[in-house]
Amino acid sequence: MHLSTRLSGALVGFMIVAGSLGVGCAAEDDEVGSSADEVRTAREGGTCGNGVFGTPKIDCRAGLECVYPATGTAPTGPAGSSSARTGTCERRAQEGDTCGNGVFGTPNVACGSGLECIYPASGTAPTGPAGSSSARAGTCERRAKEGETCANGVFGTPNIACGSGLECVYPASGTAPTGPAGSSSARTGACERRAQVGETCANGVFGTPKIACASNLVCVYPASGTAPAGPTGSSSARTGTCELPPEP
Repeated sequence: MHLSTRLSGALVGFMIVAGSLGVGCAAEDDEVGSSADEVRTAREGGTCGNGVFGTPKIDCRAGLECVYPATGTAPTGPAGSSSARTGTCERRAQEGDTCGNGVFGTPNVACGSGLECIYPASGTAPTGPAGSSSARAGTCERRAKEGETCANGVFGTPNIACGSGLECVYPASGTAPTGPAGSSSARTGACERRAQVGETCANGVFGTPKIACASNLVCVYPASGTAPAGPTGSSSARTGTCELPPEP
């Protein structure tokens, strides 16, 4: 009787100590669902994954985002490849929050998925010393992706800007709405990728690719400086380069 009582008391004591030490519980970085249908959730800095290509299915806790290495996107390749790595749960600024790239005294705060850090005035990342107007922090704003609808908010159209490297291209005239609401010149556009300064451009004839320059640039062709006018392979069917237009 005395022996069994002592053993029973020791077992209870061990269970209490084990519980306080977390023995047999979920790891500190993860929470385990109460049913087989639930998945683990990781804390900030913890490992996460979407369960494809051999990666574990681990969601981030509320307010965190799963950030993948290199590309920053979810796994896209077969198990074991560099594009099938797990990610890390990181805190990301939400729409309307402050963002910055950490240079010239600005905060190092990235925006969440689907958002872009928009800087004041120039709209580009800080380029000047700390405290200058070109070293201000930005704001996380939602931007339309390639192929999505865009417009400038006039004549009844929605105010939807395109993301970096994209341009809002309108139907027919290719320019922004200029007429009253409901007219053909008040339609929305679509975000399209446009070549920037120094990049290749061409009009798609005589075997050249169809690559347009951004609206503030012109496509300059070699020699004649005009668009291809000869058969494929000829000197007049070369591609051009996007350049700033000459000053008047």
